[in-house]
Amino acid sequence: ALTQYVGRPYVYGGTSPTKGWDCSFFVQYVFKKHFGISLPRTSAQQVGIGSSVSKNNRTEWKTGDLLFYKEAGRVSHVAIYLGNGQLIHALSTKYDTLIQDVSFYESWDRATSLMGVRRIFN
Repeated sequence: ALTQYVGRPYVYGGTSPTKGWDCSFFVQYVFKKHFGISLPRTSAQQVGIGSSVSKNNRTEWKTGDLLFYKEAGRVSHVAIYLGNGQLIHALSTKYDTLIQDVSFYESWDRATSLMGVRRIFN
């Protein structure tokens, strides 16, 4: 289960499961380790793969979908949807890797907004 990663350190640009990772490397690592799927390194690259899912209709979202957030008009963050309205992401040096309610994250971080949902596997 991905809950094992809660509390792992966040490091901007980080690529270490133990010393610290950023949001997109966390996603890349999880997909390789748990699903055997190779993803690009950055969130800006990751947003271009898979198929689009309605960002406004959460009932269509499935566990494992990627949630992409934008800040100042560009992709700035990626999280993994866990189902039941929750996501897991490597957020920041203050919060590290954690599980949050999707609605809570979106109301709490006013600078970012959900720009798209992508399904990597069906």
